[in-house]
Amino acid sequence: IYWLFAYLCAGAEFTWIALYVLHWAPDFGVGPISLAFVTRYGFAPACLMKNIVNLCQFASAAQNLAIRDMQKRKNAVDPVLRTERRAQPQGSARRQNRGRAAALGARRAAKA
Repeated sequence: IYWLFAYLCAGAEFTWIALYVLHWAPDFGVGPISLAFVTRYGFAPACLMKNIVNLCQFASAAQNLAIRDMQKRKNAVDPVLRTERRAQPQGSARRQNRGRAAALGARRAAKA
């Protein structure tokens, strides 16, 4: 599999180099093989496949980051109550904030 990734990486880089050379010398070639032919059938498919692999890796990384972020948020510590945050039933934000304010007030009253 490493040879495939080596081909994809080299082909992607050589595609852009070949396109630059072809811009300035469209008929460039060695013997009967033109650079345009090698680019079209050798380098360009590698460049296309490498971009597809890059998109798959990007999607996988984004999904892994989202999962890790959800796990961190699930196990996060509430800064006001200094306890682990637990999943709460859906309710209004006002009611949730009222509960936090009451808990903070109770803690302050207990300290005094």
